[in-house]
Amino acid sequence: LKNIEKVLKAAQQLGAEYYVLHGPPGIRNTFKNLQPERIGPIIKELCEFAQSFNIRISWENVSWGLYNTPDFAKRILEYAKTDLLTFTLDIKQAIRSGYSPFDYLSGMQQSLVNIHACDYLMNGEVALKMPGQGVFDFYALRDKLKETQYTGPIIIEVYSDLYRDLSELKYSYDFLKKVAACVSS
Repeated sequence: LKNIEKVLKAAQQLGAEYYVLHGPPGIRNTFKNLQPERIGPIIKELCEFAQSFNIRISWENVSWGLYNTPDFAKRILEYAKTDLLTFTLDIKQAIRSGYSPFDYLSGMQQSLVNIHACDYLMNGEVALKMPGQGVFDFYALRDKLKETQYTGPIIIEVYSDLYRDLSELKYSYDFLKKVAACVSS
């Protein structure tokens, strides 16, 4: 816990509420082989330690990590036995894992605290795009988030090769604002 203590102290000094955790590397569909009964208590201890700094752990789904399947959130919560663990949905990483981001949402439920948004096209492989320039249905995401009463941030993941000038960044920002403004009563 010594290494993470430095990170948590820095996060606390910066006023952060969450530490986004990628977790250890994993191999797809191997959760049952990774002894969740052993990992769960370790995660619980980590969450409690982070809480002592007023920080919550938010485990992000990543294609190369342990959290690379939609059922991971439910399984780790089952073994961690804590409500301190939260989750970050990464749309790009869900697609790279071969699953719909909506599949991940069902496991995160009320523990979702953060969303990393980008868009994509499928041309045999995933081609990343800025939000509003691909095929991801952000309106369906908005509707699903409304069902779960999500009010947290949606952060646009920006990579330098996804835009040519600031007007493209502004377009994606305005697109997401428009999607959010269309919440039906």
